[in-house]
Amino acid sequence: MTVCASFNRFIKETRGAIEELQDEGARVLSPQKPQSHSVLEGEFLLLVGDMQFPYTSVRQVEDRHLSCIKHSDFVWLVCPGGYVGISVAMELGFALGWGIPIYSLYQPILEDKILETVCLVPNIKQAVLNHSTPYI
Repeated sequence: MTVCASFNRFIKETRGAIEELQDEGARVLSPQKPQSHSVLEGEFLLLVGDMQFPYTSVRQVEDRHLSCIKHSDFVWLVCPGGYVGISVAMELGFALGWGIPIYSLYQPILEDKILETVCLVPNIKQAVLNHSTPYI
């Protein structure tokens, strides 16, 4: 699964969500090592986990994140207070286009069409349980 969030605003909450997702048995494809490393092209936060790839642009970072979304069972949206930035809105639209379910603890502030596609759950465990595949 992949976590989407405005990392500049919610890096601490993103780290907490990733830890909880992993504790529940989810394999998080992106982001990896969600600690601030540097800023790319003005305001885009480059994470420690991004440093294993030879990124030179925001587009390359986003392309990898979108690829992870495409290969995810679901997306976990971190948006305390409902805030969703432009990049995250684009990522959610991408997930929707691929039929990837989106879960969140918080109601995002988005247009109705996208808003209706975010499934609010009481906890991370519920999202993971909805997408667990039992081993046979």
